[in-house]
Amino acid sequence: IVSYSDIFYRPQAVSLLMESNAEIAITYDPNWQTLWENRFSDPLEDAETFRLNKESAVTEIGSKPKNLEEVEGQYMGLLYFTPNSWRELLDIRSKMTQNNADRMHMTSALQKIIDNENFILKGIPHTEEWGEVDNSSDLAFYNSKDNLPLN
Repeated sequence: IVSYSDIFYRPQAVSLLMESNAEIAITYDPNWQTLWENRFSDPLEDAETFRLNKESAVTEIGSKPKNLEEVEGQYMGLLYFTPNSWRELLDIRSKMTQNNADRMHMTSALQKIIDNENFILKGIPHTEEWGEVDNSSDLAFYNSKDNLPLN
């Protein structure tokens, strides 16, 4: 299990990943737009592309969307790897210069895993409370009376 350090979530999010039979899986919020509208005047300002196929495999992640139709959910920053899929990630990084590997975003690495077609990246919907704290306005939003995240 890998978790970004700027997010919070209910324990169920980790349980969903651990119960998955996927080699690599991520949680995502299918109801992302409301949260982004509360955090940004334009939700597309920060949102990233996120597309799934009918089998819940992620087919696209991490690009700048042109419209809301390119965003079927938002990746939460919570991932599950098996040893085999972790080796795939390390292999991708080993083929890069050290500078590029150090600067690579996780969503770029996930898109490379998708593109390599060695593993299916499973998207697991998570509809319980969660959040991402990027700045002081995010913190104020989550700590406001009506938005207290983990009360």
